[in-house]
Amino acid sequence: MHAWVPFALVRITFFYVIGTLICIYNLVIFRHSSIFFITLGVAICYALLWVLIRRNSLRRFNIVLSLTGFLTILCLGYLNVKWSNQSEKENHIINSKKIEIYAGRVVEPMHETNKTFRYLISVNALKDSIWKSASGLVYFYVNKDSEKVLKPGDQLLINGAPSELTPPLNPGEFDYKRFLSFKNIYHQDYSNGDSFVVVGHKNINWFLHTANTIRDWAKRKIKYAIPHAREQKIALALILGVRDGLTDDIKSAYSASGAMHVLAVSGLHVGIIYGIVLILFGKLQHGAAGRRGFALLTISLLWFYAAITGFSPSVLRAATMFSFIALAKGFGRNTNIYNTLAGSGLILLVFDPYLIMSVGFQLSYLAVVGIIYFQPKIYNLFISKNWILDKIWMITTVSVAAQLATFSLGLLYFHQFPSFF
Repeated sequence: MHAWVPFALVRITFFYVIGTLICIYNLVIFRHSSIFFITLGVAICYALLWVLIRRNSLRRFNIVLSLTGFLTILCLGYLNVKWSNQSEKENHIINSKKIEIYAGRVVEPMHETNKTFRYLISVNALKDSIWKSASGLVYFYVNKDSEKVLKPGDQLLINGAPSELTPPLNPGEFDYKRFLSFKNIYHQDYSNGDSFVVVGHKNINWFLHTANTIRDWAKRKIKYAIPHAREQKIALALILGVRDGLTDDIKSAYSASGAMHVLAVSGLHVGIIYGIVLILFGKLQHGAAGRRGFALLTISLLWFYAAITGFSPSVLRAATMFSFIALAKGFGRNTNIYNTLAGSGLILLVFDPYLIMSVGFQLSYLAVVGIIYFQPKIYNLFISKNWILDKIWMITTVSVAAQLATFSLGLLYFHQFPSFF
């Protein structure tokens, strides 16, 4: 029992994830108000027990206190999913059946497909019989032939109603509707370019606007430096995580080799950025002020890169973890890698509980757990005195450890084992 004492954040995150999954899979069905009062009641019980046990030194009841605390965390996970589900809002477009016109703002950079440009629209108003405020997200596809290119921040007035996504028609088919529901997207719309007008523009926040500007600049530089289209697409995916235009053959080749995460921008990229910052500015770490200044610089650059690459789940995990490590070093604290990993996951799931359903999120965390737990055990099976051979063996064990932890999910989701990992 005492072996679990150092892993406080692991325990907290575990119960929070259990509560999140219970709500997502509807294993227990409560009304929104009911789970709020249940959570409040359990939290009050925990507070009263804590005061009673601590004041009277009733150590033998600590297990009751712990269970009540974990139940509170579980309920908070459940409640957070309820709060995060935008479709339960009264003014969500899913509750409006006769939409004539709707208005919304582009909130993400363009995604290019073979025949269309895809935009994410945040709806803010609609007209059925009268104009009224509304909420909801819509995937808006614009035909390339229209030559209309939109930017994040453009305010649109769109004629017609968006279509609600349909469930799969065949048994065992990928459920695209459920997949997008985890992003709070329930509708899509298509236009040849004549069903909407841009009625205004309001920049998104300064941070994202700057990140998108730098991302566009980097895309232009890569396209200028690499003339061939195929290599361009791979370079954009490798560096910026922009996977528009990648053919199925390229994706299959990387997937079979176990290197698909490279195209998705993963923790490897964040680790490289962290290493570059360490080489360039590591000498600033003299004294407490220097260490804290370096930590602030590191965290700022890591999250700026995460913004440029589109905040993929693997980058979010890595950026959060490295932020924890940088803060700990800045304040002279030792970190427990399992607590760091669990803490980063907890923070991300508080902001977006549906991340737990992202394949990238699951694979990213499982890979890191595998490396932390299995790699030292595998590495110690063979000790070489040759420096080069030792380094080759070390990096090989990292790959094997990551694969041990993730191959079951690979089989479940992709129905294949990457034999060249």
